[in-house]
Amino acid sequence: MGLNLSIYPLVDPSRLRGTASCLDRLSFDRDYRIFAQFSDAELRAGDTPEYPVGSIKCERIPSDCWLDINGKRTRKNGDQVVTFVYAEDAQRLMMPADTSQKNKAIKAFIDALPPDAPIILWWS
Repeated sequence: MGLNLSIYPLVDPSRLRGTASCLDRLSFDRDYRIFAQFSDAELRAGDTPEYPVGSIKCERIPSDCWLDINGKRTRKNGDQVVTFVYAEDAQRLMMPADTSQKNKAIKAFIDALPPDAPIILWWS
């Protein structure tokens, strides 16, 4: 068992108030070199990332924000409040040359978002 990351991009920053419908889900193929770059990534013992650990700061969703994910209204993923990053920060994500094509495609999608677009991080 390992760590997985899915993202839910919200194109409009005002969606971080009230209830945000998280309809678009992009799931990375597992690559801890990518995951380690997010400041809330929980790496497992023995993982040795080659990329800047914690270089992309994640923030908790605002207290007045709820997420509608798969028909469930929530603010938490397990015991933790869900976090997000803005696209301008996620655009600094470094992709290893040998990562999957899927991961590279997700990065290209992130790069195409407006800088102020919030991206919900869903760890599992």
